[in-house]
Amino acid sequence: MVNSKPIVLLIGGHDPTGGAGIIADAQSVAMNDCYPVSLITCLTSQNTKEFIDLKITDPSFLFNQAKTLIKDIKIDAIKIGALGNDKIIEVILDIIKLSKTKEIILDPVLRSSSRGKFLDKAGFKALKEELIPMVSLITPNIEEARLISEKNNYLEIGSSLSELGANFCLVKDNSNAKEIKNVLFKKDNLIREWKVRKIKGEFQGTGCSLSSAIASNVAKKNSIEESVEIAQEFVIKTLKLSLTIGRGQKIPLRF
Repeated sequence: MVNSKPIVLLIGGHDPTGGAGIIADAQSVAMNDCYPVSLITCLTSQNTKEFIDLKITDPSFLFNQAKTLIKDIKIDAIKIGALGNDKIIEVILDIIKLSKTKEIILDPVLRSSSRGKFLDKAGFKALKEELIPMVSLITPNIEEARLISEKNNYLEIGSSLSELGANFCLVKDNSNAKEIKNVLFKKDNLIREWKVRKIKGEFQGTGCSLSSAIASNVAKKNSIEESVEIAQEFVIKTLKLSLTIGRGQKIPLRF
């Protein structure tokens, strides 16, 4: 009997704390019964309290890594996180073509929760014009959604992101003191809205957990809406079991 699981390719940055980035992604994928493989776009210097710096991976080396990986392994879904710059985005576009999968989940990390900047001006332009049209779902928080769409309210944001080429869009709004509101659009139509009671505390990498869990469930052939539903429940569980490893944000427990 062949033992196999759906494979999710994780493309993003490395957070040494494991609270966010590739480590958080890999844990989330494994906890959602898929197998993670990864390509690291950048290394960061950060802890649970502050973001210091990042170093972007050499684009040609990243592409060579991807070619070596993909010629051997079938990819069922891709989750994309921190990008770094336009050159990395160009490589990611080539990786998407190589992978031949249409299940692409983009968590457009513009800043870390500790306020580190992950994308320059040229990269932001490439994100909007080249990468977004290639993905099946984009999962910005409300701040990122407003920056990308240049709109304020949900319906305008959904319409604007649809015009950029996004098929599905999940806007995550953390601005309310008591609850989180997640709003799912297909093209410019509002499909569903969830309201989730906030868990007390500040946490690192909740967006990573959510988008990686969505990618995993899409890889298992669930619909986008079903995958979002399952992923939200998963994130709630990780926050309830969070760890305090430093003096700043808590780390969701994903294993």
